[in-house]
Amino acid sequence: MKRIVLLSVSILCLLLSSQTVVEAATAVYYGFESDTEGWAAEPWGYGVPALVWNADQNLRLDTGTVEVDASDWAKIHIRRDQDEALDLAGNSAYSMNIFIPSDAYYVKAKLTVRSGNNWDFWAGQEFELENNNTWQTINWDLSGASNLSDIRQIGLEVQGFLGEDPSFYIDDVTAGTVPEPSSIALLAGGILGLFFVARKK
Repeated sequence: MKRIVLLSVSILCLLLSSQTVVEAATAVYYGFESDTEGWAAEPWGYGVPALVWNADQNLRLDTGTVEVDASDWAKIHIRRDQDEALDLAGNSAYSMNIFIPSDAYYVKAKLTVRSGNNWDFWAGQEFELENNNTWQTINWDLSGASNLSDIRQIGLEVQGFLGEDPSFYIDDVTAGTVPEPSSIALLAGGILGLFFVARKK
């Protein structure tokens, strides 16, 4: 009887975790492992700020980051036009890791999206960023944006004073559903349960 209960719970855990993993596969993720992955800067001031792929191990999160040269600008907008429209109606989560140099101050960032046939513009909550030479994760909620099922562009607006080292860095941009620790626990529980059932046989 115990073996049947354990087997049933294990199968249920595996089914629940697999459903979450399928949903997670719909997420859009930019890890910048080898290039800038289509991100670009809007014209501003005297020209277009440069986005450079960076493999500096001192800044490493994964295998690469994107460096944004902000030397001539107090305000920059970077964005990624989507090859295909994103459907984020089911999950409006959006996050990005940002690295701000220590000599910067009053630096703020906010998410921007354009959606629908008219590329309607929407800006999310503005966050003040820490200048502590560490990566910080910024999370936005897109639920207030229109046409969430038809996102054409995702972006980031940064403004402030970046000091003598006028660059900031971005990495690990995620839009949509992401795997939660609970789903990982369910998957682990299911596999562990099956292992014990097999071992008892």
